[in-house]
Formats: sequence, structure tokens, C-alpha cells
Amino acid sequence: MQQKSADRAPYYLRYGEPAWYRDEVEFPKGRDPRDDLFADHTIDEIAKAAREPDFNAREALQADLREVAYRYLTALYTTPLRLSEGPRDVKLTRRVQHLERNIIKPAEQLLDALSNDKAPLLSEWPEEMGMPAPDRAALRSELEKLRNRAEELRLLLTDRIANTNMTTEFLTDLGNALSMVLKRHFPRLTISRGTHIKTMKTKSGKMYGTYLSVMEICVREILPKDKLPSSSLIGELRKLRGP
Repeated sequence: MQQKSADRAPYYLRYGEPAWYRDEVEFPKGRDPRDDLFADHTIDEIAKAAREPDFNAREALQADLREVAYRYLTALYTTPLRLSEGPRDVKLTRRVQHLERNIIKPAEQLLDALSNDKAPLLSEWPEEMGMPAPDRAALRSELEKLRNRAEELRLLLTDRIANTNMTTEFLTDLGNALSMVLKRHFPRLTISRGTHIKTMKTKSGKMYGTYLSVMEICVREILPKDKLPSSSLIGELRKLRGP
């Protein structure tokens, strides 16, 4: 029986799954998304901004938003994305060079050094060795995996260099995940850029709207030191998810 789209696990859940290239993320004190973020008062603030005063699924909303926060902060803390709380900024060209120089080429050199042709150079006869012996077949197998995985990543990152801003991609993807949760809990919430209003404090004007207000609360909770959602980002989300 084909699984209905509504029953499928959200795509972003994989962002927090264990990965070979990193350890379990240790979040700063007070910033663990599973316990610290989206506290009860923040959930109340979201419901009020969504104009849902009688909203009675606060615990479910809290759990869903914390799940989104955990998955995206795991990605943020372990990926150079030019955002405040993540690793220092590293351009894609630098990441490609790192893969080529420090992973792919050394792995190929080790594979050659551990080949059958070079095995006689590793002969220990007639010495008595005290250190445990490595498994040469297992070493070659893991090195091949490492080289192949790094080569695949190198090709993918190279394709991104000319056309992709990964910071913008991350923010759009985060906005999309948040929208999935918000639309599920607040079906009447319409994805909209809002209305441009000029005030005495902001002579150039500012965008106001229900959806924008709710998104600002959510993004501020996850990325407190970075810019809030822009009108253009909301426009992209509208294209992705509709009104």
C-alpha cells in the first residue's frame, strides 16, 4: 500500500541523524533546542501572533517546533553556513580544495601503499612486533569508502560554486520546514509577505502581517543573532508552499 504524503516523515528529520563526519552536537548552555527553545511563553506568543487565542494544542506545537530547531541547529553547528552560531565561514572553493588535498589524494596514496604490489615493503620479518596488527583488508575497504564519499561530495560542492548561496538555501529550507509545522497547526494561516506600512519610527516603512509576525518569532528563537525573514524569503516560501 502506497504511503500517503500526509503520513510521510518530514524530509528535514534526516538533518539530525548520526553522521560519520561529526560527533553528537553539544549545544551551548541554554540553547539546547530539545529543552530550552520554544518555551511555553514563546508558544503563547506564537498563538497570539497567529490570532488563535483558543489554540489548545500548545504541547504538540512545541514538540514540532523543537524538532525543527534540533534538526536545523544540528546542521548549522556542523556546516560552514555564514551564520552567527555556526563554524567560521569557509567558501565552497576552499571546502573543495580541502577534500582534494587532505582527503582524496592522501586516501589514494594510502590505498596504493597498502596494495598487494607494495605489501612486501611492509614485511615485518624477522622482527617481533609488540603493537597490535591492523586489518589491511578492512583498512583498504574503509579508505575506499572515504575516497569515494569525499569524491562525491567534491563533485556536488563544485556544482554549487557558481549558482548557490548556501546561507540563503539554509534559511529558505528552514522557513519551509517551519511553514509545514505552522500550516499544520494553524490551517487558516496564509503565507503572505504582509503589508508595507510607514511609521514615524521607520520612515522607509516596514512589512507587517500575521504570517510574517509568526515566522519572525520562530526564526528569532532559532537564530537569535541573525537577520529575520525578509520579504523576498517569504516570497520564495509562497512559491514553494502556496498561500
